[in-house]
Amino acid sequence: MDDLKNWYDGYQTASGERLYNPHSVVYALSNNQVADYWTTSGPYAEIFDYIMDNVDGVKEAIIRLVRGEAVPAALKASAATERKWKTRDEVLSAMVVYGFLTYDETEETVSIPNKELRDEFASTVSKEPSLHYLDALARESNRILKATLEQDAGTVEDIMEFVHNTEALILNYNNENELAAIVNLAYLGARDYYDVEREAKSGKGYADILFMPRDPSRDGMIVELKVDHSAEEAIQQLKDNAYALKFKDISGRKKCRRIIAVGINYVSDSKNLKDKKSHHCLIEILE
Repeated sequence: MDDLKNWYDGYQTASGERLYNPHSVVYALSNNQVADYWTTSGPYAEIFDYIMDNVDGVKEAIIRLVRGEAVPAALKASAATERKWKTRDEVLSAMVVYGFLTYDETEETVSIPNKELRDEFASTVSKEPSLHYLDALARESNRILKATLEQDAGTVEDIMEFVHNTEALILNYNNENELAAIVNLAYLGARDYYDVEREAKSGKGYADILFMPRDPSRDGMIVELKVDHSAEEAIQQLKDNAYALKFKDISGRKKCRRIIAVGINYVSDSKNLKDKKSHHCLIEILE
């Protein structure tokens, strides 16, 4: 019974009743062998295509799930019938409906329910070369958020270098849009706690990337990007354009604990840099 629980338990109904995977339990008892009896057909292949396309950063969530983490998600019951998923929550919701994940209503998180599915996910990741680097990226995305909140600009620079080098085959820095794509990858883990908005209208212009915390006791962040210009210029621009107004209500009261300004630049000609680094970061507390 312990083996059956480890391999096939982990599901639950809306009323909280615990469920085993009946298909696999029947096969395990019939064959007198606890093993992987999961059948990968139909919706699995379709969902996998959306994972490969990395819809709304869902690849990072898959890696975290394989590592045994529970991932925050807003369950959308209609996602399975729509079959045209545009957000990470929709993809994860479809996976819950089809039994690939289980949903904890109390914590509002999804997770892989048992060993049978963990092995299936791990096998999928190991066979897909494009996913190999994501395990490291998932760890780094949590580390870069922590470093930013602690004003550790050196660590932010190092992680930006890692992500840039990892993605070098598909992205080349020629403008700030491509730099923004790398920054979005680096901060994927922040999506668990923030609503992330590109080109956010704020103050007198548009902030490159804005992180609005869902919990007002957290810090809000503004990331301004520059290519072949300095991080200091990026910080000055967000100050001059009053991007911090996005974090305040009409009375001027802040919607977060602190407002953190992050300037990140990339110099395409490394000979211009005394320390030979490609990325520079400057972090300031605005208020």
